[in-house]
Amino acid sequence: MSNDRHSLSKERGTIVIFALFLLAILAAIPYAYRVAQLSRKTTSKTISTNQSRDIARGGILDAIHWFRRQTVQPVAQISDPPTYLYPDAAFDPDTSDSPKGGTIDQSLGLVKEYEFNPEKNLWARHEVRRQAVNNRDDPNATDRLAAHDITSLRHNLPAGEGISWSLVCRGIVYQRNSPMTPFDRPPNRILSESYAYSEIRKLTITLPEDSQGAIVTPAARNVHLLEFTSISGEGAPSILTFDLNGFSENGAVLLGDPMVRAPFNMSAEDLFGVSSQDLILMSDLVVGTQMLLERMEGGNWDGVVSDNSLAYVNGKLYEETGGIRVFLNQASGLLFIDGKVHVIGAFRGLVFVNEGATLYLEGLEMAGAIFSNGEIISLRSPLGNEPYRNNLVYNLSLVQEAINTNNHYREVRSSFLLGADQ
Repeated sequence: MSNDRHSLSKERGTIVIFALFLLAILAAIPYAYRVAQLSRKTTSKTISTNQSRDIARGGILDAIHWFRRQTVQPVAQISDPPTYLYPDAAFDPDTSDSPKGGTIDQSLGLVKEYEFNPEKNLWARHEVRRQAVNNRDDPNATDRLAAHDITSLRHNLPAGEGISWSLVCRGIVYQRNSPMTPFDRPPNRILSESYAYSEIRKLTITLPEDSQGAIVTPAARNVHLLEFTSISGEGAPSILTFDLNGFSENGAVLLGDPMVRAPFNMSAEDLFGVSSQDLILMSDLVVGTQMLLERMEGGNWDGVVSDNSLAYVNGKLYEETGGIRVFLNQASGLLFIDGKVHVIGAFRGLVFVNEGATLYLEGLEMAGAIFSNGEIISLRSPLGNEPYRNNLVYNLSLVQEAINTNNHYREVRSSFLLGADQ
């Protein structure tokens, strides 16, 4: 009898424990559901915020392309007589099919919308606002979230020249439940919005008159050639210089006699209109390690594409180890050399060697021109000790093509996100 009561008591205890455990599970279900729901909402919020940031960045790129495709460059108020009432009014996208077109809301600025998730009915919208008319007479009233001509802040020039602009884009993710209702009015619902900021500057590359030559340098003694190197002026001087003293051909073949002419300014700022530091921020490519530059011609290449683009090659960090090597495979455009840089391969366009920099030739086939404030040195192979074969042919049309292709608005720095993501 005692054993029966003990067993019954034990069973009752087990039942109570199980019941309490079951009740705990049942009580936890709503909490777990709320946690899971909150987690889904947080994940969804994070995803939509990232999307709105991408949309804002895309709007910045859209605005840059708008500036680049304008018929009159730079996009500016200054003219005779002025085309616009105030400097910022030069940013005036419209709804036409002309170069000024591209917006769905001319009164607001550069605005676009597109669907990116049909299943969830999600739409993207980006806005690069124009300055309000009532801001034109009061600089302090400038809308900091609208396109603004900042030429007077960045250059020794008056506002309205259109050389530099600040751009802000609002990127929006919204659920479009009614196409007949504005995006920010019910039943439509904004899920997230972000802002991106950037500055753009008009790159203006100008070469002095009568500066034609395969190699243009202030002092010819800074050009050190060896046999198996050929420099052809194609009707122009092989070397155009301000000072021919101390130059030696050293067995190189010069087709087109070297010529001395009166000095002209050929610093980076004189030729490109910006400092070398700004040029780093404006380049399509910044090369700071050994790298392969390729030109796309109907195929996929390994390496970095340089097809009529601006590449800044910085060998300063590697000067103690002899600089860096850049392998060119039919690359083209503008090549800005800083520090010690070895080039191998083929290039078409304009090469600029910065002051204090050294361009080493290790088998270069080039059509175009080299403007050099530094040194140009053809080397010997470390294996057979024979000089590398280099061939430079002056080609004015390729130089002009490189300049014309790259003379446009560029970001001075990559766009970054502003605060107040919602």
